[in-house]
Amino acid sequence: MQVKKKVITLLLLLVAIALLTITAYAQSQPQGPTGISEGLDERRPTADPISVQAQAGNVTALKINATRITNRWQGYYGNITGTITLDDADNNTLYSWDLLSPEGEIYAVNDSKSVLWSQVICMNMTDPTTANVNVTLTALENSLGMGSNDVDGVNETFNNTRGGSFTVGSSVTIGDDSGCGWTSLNVNDGSDEVKFNETILTDNGSNHNVIYAAILEQDQQGFQGSNLDFQMIVGDNGDEIEATEYYFYVELS
Repeated sequence: MQVKKKVITLLLLLVAIALLTITAYAQSQPQGPTGISEGLDERRPTADPISVQAQAGNVTALKINATRITNRWQGYYGNITGTITLDDADNNTLYSWDLLSPEGEIYAVNDSKSVLWSQVICMNMTDPTTANVNVTLTALENSLGMGSNDVDGVNETFNNTRGGSFTVGSSVTIGDDSGCGWTSLNVNDGSDEVKFNETILTDNGSNHNVIYAAILEQDQQGFQGSNLDFQMIVGDNGDEIEATEYYFYVELS
């Protein structure tokens, strides 16, 4: 009887270890955040008109500088706190480690359908004949109300290259040879091509999700000069009344 109890105890222990192992393995891909606190929406204020005197008989040359708000992109920025945890299926925590300045990526996906992370590839910025017709450059720009030559178009914005690589989940590496187009968001209200890098990926599975992927920084000065962990832009067709809904994932490393 004592031996039987020991066998049962050992089996239960093995089951518990297996469950914890399965949980840890399942989390080796981007996960939805446990919460998002959304701040106020902001945009550039409308400029007041500038007066110029007119006098009959004169002909006057004017050099005018004007700024227009983009009607195709939404910006997000902020900070991330994270936890590495060892949980069971009911979110009971056996042990956890706080991440005060996490590394990794943040993803914004344009559809609620599941992302096949093992088949994520770069958004093709040059070849309009790519096999997935739902994620061609032309199709994406059309969905955002962009013309092919718009200065704030997709390939005009994501037109840089980036050194180094990052991983998506446990099986995909996005590197220099992946063909990604990158953009770098501003630092201290000016251009910066080193920090706050972002690219566009796509799910090469049946859902053809568009995935905006931004590399996390660690308390770096952002566009306003304050320390941020991420900055990113996502596409939105401003000609349409309804806003575009995005689903956020985070991958901590």
